[in-house]
Amino acid sequence: MHTLKKVWSDECTACYKCVDACPVKNTLDVRVAQNSRPLPSWIFGTLVTGVFIALIGLAMITGKWQNSISSDEYKSRFKELDTPAYEHFGARGH
Repeated sequence: MHTLKKVWSDECTACYKCVDACPVKNTLDVRVAQNSRPLPSWIFGTLVTGVFIALIGLAMITGKWQNSISSDEYKSRFKELDTPAYEHFGARGH
């Protein structure tokens, strides 16, 4: 029997697999603060995605998200993604 009241791990990615796998329902949950209500996985996922999009958008707007590859080069390389030039060890069962 586990007696921990709180688990804090830097290895946690908030995938919620431990919550789903726990044999005792409503034992494990993810919370923002110790006395707050449990945070549903869909809310957490939405928050992470929103923060990611906001940061990338801010970087693009402020001109900090740049490289020297043109849109035309992106388009031509995108068409080649399934060619051997872009395969790597471990891809497609190798």
